[in-house]
Amino acid sequence: HKSLILSHQPVILSHKSIVLSHLSELLPYKPELFANIPELLANEPQLFTHKSELLAHQSLVLSHLALVLAHQSLILPDITELLSHLAVLLSLLTQVFSDISQVFTNLS
Repeated sequence: HKSLILSHQPVILSHKSIVLSHLSELLPYKPELFANIPELLANEPQLFTHKSELLAHQSLVLSHLALVLAHQSLILPDITELLSHLAVLLSLLTQVFSDISQVFTNLS
């Protein structure tokens, strides 16, 4: 394993020098970025925890939505039936009022 690690070392060193040169190019522009890096790294595990909590909440929300949709599809036929009963009731009330007005017309 040591020889493998040693063979990779020049590549690693070259990558490190590339990264360092990029950092030195960025340094004059945004020194505050580099000041924030340790803080960001410290917060990273917290971010992943929050992300997993968010995903858990999202899946809960989705399952609740599925439940709501299922209930809606159950309720819709009932609402349709209720509306048809209301239409019949309205029609009967109209008939009753018509009959009452007929009675008054006949009385006078």
